[in-house]
Amino acid sequence: MRIRQVKRRKKPSSSTRMERLTRSTWVLKERRTRSIPQPFRFTVVTAGVPSHTAWVALARRAEELGSATLVVPDRTIIGFAPLTALAVAAEATTSLRIGSRVFCNDYRHPALLAKEVATLDVLSDGRFELGLGSGHGITSNWAFPLRMRAPA
Repeated sequence: MRIRQVKRRKKPSSSTRMERLTRSTWVLKERRTRSIPQPFRFTVVTAGVPSHTAWVALARRAEELGSATLVVPDRTIIGFAPLTALAVAAEATTSLRIGSRVFCNDYRHPALLAKEVATLDVLSDGRFELGLGSGHGITSNWAFPLRMRAPA
């Protein structure tokens, strides 16, 4: 939207509100644009399954059903390690995007995480989607003797 200032008219020809505007009144002028409609996407969120065979089958089934992305949470007490699980899922599929349902900032050094996810993105032919966050909560850290950093 563009904003333009309406100049004061000396003699309004009618009693419409638009013609009674003063010099200090701002009017929004709508700009007509065309947008390309985006397709609706589905994401599968899973923490893991009991075996390699079941994990590969889950990833392939998600791709068959038309899901756009498979994401894995970064939790300490449940599920697979996300980077390894995502690498296996990327290898087992051809078009399914893979991603993290937020990597916890306190679990890994940012430089090492950046290298790991850049490698995963290259090896998956650009199908990786990164999610960053502060973690699930204090209960996630009970499994490790980690101290959460104070918010900045």
